[in-house]
Amino acid sequence: MKDRSDRMVTLESLIVGVLLVAGIGLRVGHLSWPPLAPTEAAAALDAARSTADASALDPSSGPPQNPAYASVTALLFTAFGSGDELARALPVTAGIALLAIPLMLRRRIGPAPTILAMLLLGLSPTLVMTARTAGGDALAIAGLSFCFALLMRDDLAERTRTAWIAALLALALASGPSALTGLLGLAIGFAVHRVLFRTADSAWVGIRSLPWSARRELVLFVVLLAVFATAAGTRLDGFAGLAASLSAWLKGWTYFGELGLGPALVGLLVYEPLVLAGGVYAAAALRSRAKLNPSLLAWALGAFVVVVAYPGRSAAEFAWCIVPLALLAGQAVEDVVERTVRAQHKPILFALVGLLLLLVVFACLQLSAYARGIGLGVAFDPSLGLGFAIGALVLGVVIAVLFGLGWSWTLPANAVQVVAVVLLLAETVSAGWSLNYGALAATARELWRPQSATAETQLLVETVRGVSLGQTGTEAALTLRLEDSASPVLAWTLRSFTLDEPQGALASDQPKVILRRVDGQDRPLSADYIGQTFSISERKAWSGILPSGLLHWLVLREGSTTPEQWLLLVRADVASFGESPAQTVPDESGG
Repeated sequence: MKDRSDRMVTLESLIVGVLLVAGIGLRVGHLSWPPLAPTEAAAALDAARSTADASALDPSSGPPQNPAYASVTALLFTAFGSGDELARALPVTAGIALLAIPLMLRRRIGPAPTILAMLLLGLSPTLVMTARTAGGDALAIAGLSFCFALLMRDDLAERTRTAWIAALLALALASGPSALTGLLGLAIGFAVHRVLFRTADSAWVGIRSLPWSARRELVLFVVLLAVFATAAGTRLDGFAGLAASLSAWLKGWTYFGELGLGPALVGLLVYEPLVLAGGVYAAAALRSRAKLNPSLLAWALGAFVVVVAYPGRSAAEFAWCIVPLALLAGQAVEDVVERTVRAQHKPILFALVGLLLLLVVFACLQLSAYARGIGLGVAFDPSLGLGFAIGALVLGVVIAVLFGLGWSWTLPANAVQVVAVVLLLAETVSAGWSLNYGALAATARELWRPQSATAETQLLVETVRGVSLGQTGTEAALTLRLEDSASPVLAWTLRSFTLDEPQGALASDQPKVILRRVDGQDRPLSADYIGQTFSISERKAWSGILPSGLLHWLVLREGSTTPEQWLLLVRADVASFGESPAQTVPDESGG
């Protein structure tokens, strides 16, 4: 008969398996949505450039800035054909691997915090978005995160540890500019640890004792860096891509990116409330039984300093903060669970939790109605909903005080913590849905998505394929005349079509299909054309941190955006499949 410890191990393994399956599902589900954003499309075009699916519309010819991603993804395109799902396959794999970080540190943080940290990493909107984003960011984050985990595993043989760290560091640096941001954050974290927690963690402080000067580690690092950057020599422009990656990162210090500091910090509160609150709580407590906490706190602080200071930041950079904060937050949630389990008067505690949750949900509904301008009838003032919401929250405070006076102050304190965890978890799930899966995920209205491709990209390619099929009998046989330089989204969307090169400057040149930007210019046409406008991408156009107030944005996700519009012009005889356009028939009735 199995003892209790065996049963607990089996239960823990079952929970870990369920969390892994859920985390994988969140990352691979509906992987083609939203369409590839401009930065994603540029990375996918880099990967496709050396394959049969190279886009004739792609104006770029430079080396890839994410060499490891471009080289490996090119192999996938060659084997299986290009597509949005395959463009995101490698980042998804790295994002799934990242879920194993808590398991590697299980002995340092404990079984329960390991499970809770896996839950938080699996649900994290930031990590899900990064894993579902074409490019090298997810690879870099996974590589350096595993380096940190191995650094903390002082129970492993030193030569084994250093060999794996050298290999993972090579993978991260071959993945793109984001790795340099993460590496700088780790370096600052090491400095913070040396100043604040000099003797707190021998593994972190002992980084100086690692044999980085050993020939084996250096040779292994250089060889694997070349292997990852070129996919084992299948794409030699990966060497130039390493230089392009460094150049892109250095240029990021000279200009402000589209993700400003204000939206970035507000987005951290909106998208990662549970991880942020739990991480701050655990860091402030610095629980002595978890010796890894000072190292995690130093890493989180170093990463946060770099993200705040780096002008060319993107949302993916915040993932460097989320990983250590999630490991800390798992311990904070464990504290809440333990206090709930040990609490006296459990029926009263659960009743208070239910009552407080009911009041908070009512307040949230009233705030939503207030933001939408919805009232309880024609004569009802929507602003009264704001009063109802405030009243419900005040009533909750009064009830908690009365319970504290009637029983003990521990009871309402525990209830408030449980309610906070439930609400922050619900907000995390909601934010993850809106950021990655909702209809507005294909818009630039999210704080951490300043550029996006719209759902009209699919409509554009279906329209062009339909015209080509009707004219030639093949979906991609029709050539396209491009009158302006193609954006990455347009070049990726229409990558299966070829260009119709103009033959000199003949006035009689009448291409079958023309693509031009909608720029307000009235350019003459040499024949009759039928046109349709497509907004294939957009970027945010509001100034300030939020478009129109935090509450309004949280509820409606409304904000001004600037679309990138293209006009598709099809020659009239092509649109009518070779038939003459219909003529107006005169009325012979004499009426």
